[in-house]
Amino acid sequence: MYENVLREIGLTGNEIKVYLALLDLGYTKTGEIIKKTKIHTSKVYDALERLIQKGIVTYSIEGKVKHFSAVDPSRLNTYLEEKKKKIEEEQKMLNAIIPKLRTKKLGEEAKAEIFRGYNGVKTAFEDILKTLKRGDETLAFILKGQTEQVTRFFDNFHLKREERGIRGRIIVSEDLKERMIILKKFRLMKVRKINRNFATPASFNVYSNKILIFLGLEKEPMIFLITNKDIANSFRNYFEIIWGMSKNV
Repeated sequence: MYENVLREIGLTGNEIKVYLALLDLGYTKTGEIIKKTKIHTSKVYDALERLIQKGIVTYSIEGKVKHFSAVDPSRLNTYLEEKKKKIEEEQKMLNAIIPKLRTKKLGEEAKAEIFRGYNGVKTAFEDILKTLKRGDETLAFILKGQTEQVTRFFDNFHLKREERGIRGRIIVSEDLKERMIILKKFRLMKVRKINRNFATPASFNVYSNKILIFLGLEKEPMIFLITNKDIANSFRNYFEIIWGMSKNV
């Protein structure tokens, strides 16, 4: 019974086993969880990490050893509410482009490319500098943090953007306070913050007739580059709506 309900709200089989084990064991080390669940060590660690990200498992470190515990089951309601809000935001983004997708042929052929890893980030964002001219504008919505390597690249990117006279507007999730402070220091840049509940499912950057959708910048980056005027304008319109709801930094 428990397993079926937990699976319906989005937990995987291993996440369910680990979570239920923690409810029984209480505050404990990984070894005890492995013994109780009989799940391979690496899969237990993966499940714990995902449960922590979902906010239903916490941990502390004692003598360099991590100890885990399940939060009160009522937190599952909060997790479900957050999931619902995310789905609602995804629906808003989808509804913005459905009229274009419904037609048999878009105004122009859509071209999609995928870039992976740090070098992929460099290639994708260098396209912004190649595409835009002095006085043009790039719009970005930053949802999550990124690795130090990617952060250094973005700082260098903004210096090059300044030199080329390209303007920028960025909406940042309000929990990325340090990043907001750094971004405000760049010229030709306007920065606003928004409550994370209004954030998009993924960070994105719109420029010219292109949109970059980027994931995993805090781990292993993956970027989708879509070239299509209508799709880019749909994301641009969505950005303007959120810009109007956001606050100056």
